[in-house]
Amino acid sequence: MEVIEKSKELLENNEKAWVDNYTQHAQLAIEAIQKIEYRRRNFRNWGKLRAYMSISRINDEKTPFSLRFKGQEVADIIVDDNDDDVFVKISGKKSEELQEYFSVKIPAGRYPWRGPVGDKLRSMYNKRKLQSAESSFHADVLDEMVKDTKSDKFCNTFSNIRPAVPKIGKKDLNIRIQFPVPLKAHDGVPELRKHGNLDILARIGNGGGTRLGVIELKSEVPKGKSMESTICQSLIYATCVRYLVRNKKMGSNWYKLYGFNGKIRKNLRIHSIIMFPDEFDIGWDIYCNALKNLGCSTNNRLIPIEGEDEIELGYMTLRKRFSVIRYN
Repeated sequence: MEVIEKSKELLENNEKAWVDNYTQHAQLAIEAIQKIEYRRRNFRNWGKLRAYMSISRINDEKTPFSLRFKGQEVADIIVDDNDDDVFVKISGKKSEELQEYFSVKIPAGRYPWRGPVGDKLRSMYNKRKLQSAESSFHADVLDEMVKDTKSDKFCNTFSNIRPAVPKIGKKDLNIRIQFPVPLKAHDGVPELRKHGNLDILARIGNGGGTRLGVIELKSEVPKGKSMESTICQSLIYATCVRYLVRNKKMGSNWYKLYGFNGKIRKNLRIHSIIMFPDEFDIGWDIYCNALKNLGCSTNNRLIPIEGEDEIELGYMTLRKRFSVIRYN
């Protein structure tokens, strides 16, 4: 498939531009997992605010957590390892947004999370309505995936899915992780970049049948060429994930970061899924036509990458109450 071949060519011909960088990211993250879990226990999610971790930011002793409201970054959370104090760090840009959206003046700086500024932030963002529909949809999907009871996930219509995160023993690390990839995929065109970011990387399945799933989210049904671009975006990112796992220098570390403690499978099958709300299931015909234009079909959605590795195309739509209309 053309978009996969272009992605492979970019990755293989420009290894010096990304391999060492991503090897370092993975090694630092593996070394920091226990410390990240310890720091995470020092504060809890509150209201609509959630803590995220960006793998590409794990580079020092005080790697910050990203505090987000419905997927949109609000501030950084920093835990002091010496006395376990928790601080919220507000950048100049976020300070300006507080003034614009809330008419509240909080200068850029670092403040105690359990102090007056932290209290004010929690109160304001618990009442705020989000401006970005896509960020809100992203956060809501993750909220469904992390539910403890499988029958609660997506109204018991898709229970064997959860975010890809490292494991502490047998349990998943309790934080939302933003995984980088070495290509960006704007408009479905692969382009070499220091850090592109996946919408969601998931583990799908149970036991030995568990596989990775790259999920590209849209807040509404993509129409026409937009559907083709969305499919291609997911394919580009799935190709990147495969190359990270298969690289001899760092593959085992990335595999662990994605939540697998065993050996890398001889045959990798990565799900490449597009997901959007579609109350009346109007997107299926558009999706089928887009696949046809890309040289695929709904009857044969397995695309070989190299050797025994392949990508499986997937399509998922949701109702407002977060039950799955269709997963193919």
